[in-house]
Amino acid sequence: MTRIRPDKNINFVLVFCFIGARFMVTVLTKGGVYKTNPVRIEEFLVSPRYVGKMLVWESVKEDLIALLSDKTPFNRGLLVEPPGAGKTTLGGLFLMWCLYLLANLRDPQGHFGLDQSTSIGVMNMSISSRTASGTLYSKLRKMLIASPWFQEYCRVDQSVQSEIRLPDPLFAFSGNSSESFPAGYDIFGAVVDEVTMFLNKSHKGAYSDQVKNIFEVLEERTESRFMGEGYVLAMGASSYTNDFVTEMEKEADEYGDILVIRRPLWYALPRTKFSGRYFLFDTDKMKIVPNSESEGLFTPENKQEIMEQIKAGLSIVPKPTVNRPAVSDTLSQKTGKQLMKITAV
Repeated sequence: MTRIRPDKNINFVLVFCFIGARFMVTVLTKGGVYKTNPVRIEEFLVSPRYVGKMLVWESVKEDLIALLSDKTPFNRGLLVEPPGAGKTTLGGLFLMWCLYLLANLRDPQGHFGLDQSTSIGVMNMSISSRTASGTLYSKLRKMLIASPWFQEYCRVDQSVQSEIRLPDPLFAFSGNSSESFPAGYDIFGAVVDEVTMFLNKSHKGAYSDQVKNIFEVLEERTESRFMGEGYVLAMGASSYTNDFVTEMEKEADEYGDILVIRRPLWYALPRTKFSGRYFLFDTDKMKIVPNSESEGLFTPENKQEIMEQIKAGLSIVPKPTVNRPAVSDTLSQKTGKQLMKITAV
């Protein structure tokens, strides 16, 4: 009798497990759970089958993977970035992913134990109905139409221009700043946009309470209907702040279940957007140092050093903090300043 060597035995077991896993996915797909083999967010963001011809920035991919990967514990997020950093695209992809998870189920109501008359979907809310139905909502519609997967399995009714009309039981709505607007909807994924524009109207913080209440209503609806599988994302510009943002950051520090991402513009932009020119920036006085004072301070060696530090600053952690790129002790002692590579964009 031929004896199987241990390494061959292990390979045989691995092959058997692989075939078994593929068989189970096929059974689940054909048997009625999924329409197509589910993919992870990492594949979703790079495959033309899902995002069409869209080129997704690395920073946008990184943020979405940090929030939506099945390896992370988050279902709530706060994104604070300046205009031009890709928040609108990120918000559209976020809602698109939530719709993919729903549309790929043959029976989404049954999967979540909901009544068959229930509509399930995503919602974008902002400071006004005009803002909510504007850029992000319009971009989501274009993304869905440009996606080969959605064209095949969850086609947008293009005869209707005023809204995103999807096959039952799915919906994609835009809402205003009313706290009661989400009532009556089973919301799987929601974006609260321009949260930093809900500035305090009075010393009582009326506007901050409003955006906080909206976020909490959306949280409650995603958690009660979908048992923690739904998502809520708040987004705003870093040039503004309010009590809501501060409270969310404190909650993230305390409980660790909210992903908070803050980026300056130069961390968010693709490297191809940079001019490659350097200048000196005084981080104490927060101003650019005139060329006459900075001549001779840049060398090929410290340019490379600065670039490596900026690249290191691109990584996202569960509770990220923005660290200013630092230079070597020698250079710092020589100039008394910190160097930074950015560009005129």
